[in-house]
Amino acid sequence: MANTLFQQQMPKLSKDNYESWSIQIKVLFGSQDLWELVTDGYTEPTQQEEAAYTADEKKTLKEQRKKDKKALFLLYQGLDESTFEKVAEAPNSKQAWEILATIFQGVDRVKRIRLQNLRGEFEALHMKEGEAVSDYFSRLLVIINGLKRNGEKIDDIRVIEKSVERKIGHSSKTLSCTFSISFFVSSTFAHDFSIVGYSPDDLTSMDRLIDLFESCMSKHGKTYQSFEEKLHKFEVFKDNLKHIDDRNKKVSNYWLGLNEFADLSYEEFKKMYLGLKAELPKRRRESPEEFTYRDVLDLPKSVVWRKKGAVTNVKNQGSCGSCWAFSTIAAVEGINQIVTGNLTSLSEQELIDCDTTFNHGCNGGLMDYAFSFIISNGGLHKEENYPYLMEEGTCDERKGVFDGHCGTELDHGVAAVGFGSTKGLDYIIVKNSWGSKWGEKGYIRMKRNNGKPQGLCGIYKMASYPTKKK
Repeated sequence: MANTLFQQQMPKLSKDNYESWSIQIKVLFGSQDLWELVTDGYTEPTQQEEAAYTADEKKTLKEQRKKDKKALFLLYQGLDESTFEKVAEAPNSKQAWEILATIFQGVDRVKRIRLQNLRGEFEALHMKEGEAVSDYFSRLLVIINGLKRNGEKIDDIRVIEKSVERKIGHSSKTLSCTFSISFFVSSTFAHDFSIVGYSPDDLTSMDRLIDLFESCMSKHGKTYQSFEEKLHKFEVFKDNLKHIDDRNKKVSNYWLGLNEFADLSYEEFKKMYLGLKAELPKRRRESPEEFTYRDVLDLPKSVVWRKKGAVTNVKNQGSCGSCWAFSTIAAVEGINQIVTGNLTSLSEQELIDCDTTFNHGCNGGLMDYAFSFIISNGGLHKEENYPYLMEEGTCDERKGVFDGHCGTELDHGVAAVGFGSTKGLDYIIVKNSWGSKWGEKGYIRMKRNNGKPQGLCGIYKMASYPTKKK
C-alpha cells in the first residue's frame, strides 16, 4: 500500500525540470529519513569484513541496505525508461543520484544561459521604424514562446506592456462596414462601423490602456483560449480604441465608445455578425430605383415608433449572420402592430430554418425573399413557440389544420380545449399528452364540420365532460 502511494505521488523528471524535481525529491526523501543516506552513502563491506561484524553492526548494515533499496525504488518511479537505463547499473542510491545530477545539471546550466539571453532579447525588443505591427508581434511571440519552453513564467500584464511599447496609435485602421436596416420599409444604407465609454486619457498611459482592456473584457465575459489569442485581441482592441478616439475628435453629432465587439477586427465582425446578401439574384418585380418619399403631405417633425408601441424589445442575433431575418421580423412586427394594434414578437428562427429557397440561414440572406416567404407561408410562429437558437436548425413546419386520413377505431384519449377558423377551415383545438415537441407545442388543430357524424378520427364518438355545481 505504501509503495503504491509513493508511486502515485512521485514527481516525474524531464529534461526541463531537474532543478524543481530535485528539490521535491529532497523534501520527499527527507520526510522518509532517506536523504542523508543518498547524499552521504554508506560503506558496503566485503564478505570477510561483514563476517567480523558484531550483531549490532550487522543490524545497522541491514537497515542501511534496506533504506538504500527503498531510496533507489523511489528514484526509479520518477524516471522514464531512457533515463532509468542510465542509472540501472548504479550499485546504490548515492551513485544513482550523482549520475542524474551530472546529466541534468549540465542541461540546466545550458537552459539558464538560454533564458538569460532570451530575457535580454525581450527587454531590448522595440518596434523598428516602418515595421508592420504583425511583424513586430511575430518577433515578440518567438521570444515569449522561447521563454515559456525554458520554464520561464511570464506575467500577462508585462507582455501586454511590451506589446504596446511601440508608439500608441501606430498604424491605426479605419473600420467600415455596411448594415442593412429594415424599419417598416425594406431599405439598405451604408454606415460607418462604430465600435461603441472611455476617456481620452486612457490612450496616454500604458497601464490605463491595459486596465481598460481587462475591464472591458471582464464586463462582457470575454475569455481567450491561449495567451497568444489574448495578445492578438489586445492589439485589435487598441487599434479600435484609436479609431474611436480619432473619430470622436473629428465629429460632433455623435460619439463612439466601447462595447462587447471592441476586441473584434472588421473581418472577424463581418464573418460573425453581418449576413446581408445584397448580391443574391433579384426578384423580377424588384424596382431598380432606390427608395424615395413621394406623394406625402404634412410629414411630422419626428416619428418614434418605439413610443407608439410598434417595436419589440431589442433581440440578439449572436454569432449567426441572420441580420436579414431580424430586420425582416422587426418590420413585420411593426406593421402588424400599426394595423391591428397588437404587438407580437415573431420567430426569426423560423425564417432561418425554413426560408431556404434563396436565403442561407446564418450565412446571410435578403429581406425581400423573407417577406415573400412569409406571405406564401401564411405567416409565422410566435417567438415563444419557435425560439431563437443562434444557429441553423431543422425547419419545424408542424402546424396548420389537420384534415388527413385516419381511422375511427378509438385507441387514444385527448382533450378538446377550444375551436376556431382560419382560411375558411373550421377546427377543434386538441390538447395531446405526448409532450410539447409533438405537433404545435403539444397541441393539434383538427378539422371540424367535415360532414361525418363521428367527426375526424372519430373524435365525436365517445365525447364526455365533467360538470360542477357552485
